[in-house]
Amino acid sequence: MARLVSVAVPVPALDALTYKVPESLPVPETGVRVLVPVGARRLTGVVTRAGDAVPAPAGGVAVKELLDVFDGEPYLPPPVVALAEWAADYYACGAGEAVSAAMPPFAWVESEWRVRITEAGRGRLARVGRATLRDTILGLLADGAWTPRRAVAYRLEHA
Repeated sequence: MARLVSVAVPVPALDALTYKVPESLPVPETGVRVLVPVGARRLTGVVTRAGDAVPAPAGGVAVKELLDVFDGEPYLPPPVVALAEWAADYYACGAGEAVSAAMPPFAWVESEWRVRITEAGRGRLARVGRATLRDTILGLLADGAWTPRRAVAYRLEHA
């Protein structure tokens, strides 16, 4: 059995993506939620096809590995996944958009980058003050708490 899965992720106008299943994880069934890399993010996706039903990528395209399998059995029943795929095709939208319409609230998980100041940053801040952009960012992180990267960007924009 091929260790490939097609995964629908909640990204507009994006078709299902193909991922390899690492040997350390079981091959998930259709309807199971998985964690996959999409660009720089890690997103929750829903398996739309698994095993031999997934066509192998053409032309030696590199296939990324999925990161984790969240469910032991389908979170969405396979007939609902099939209906969502049909709706995506009929309404010309991404598979993830159609599948997300069938998902309950808070079923999707998205990673968030968080940052905090290091001891080296504290030392620089104590020596230099807030003269450069780097030092301004260090000043925003001076309390030592983990802070979402988006919050730092917002504070810089509105400072």
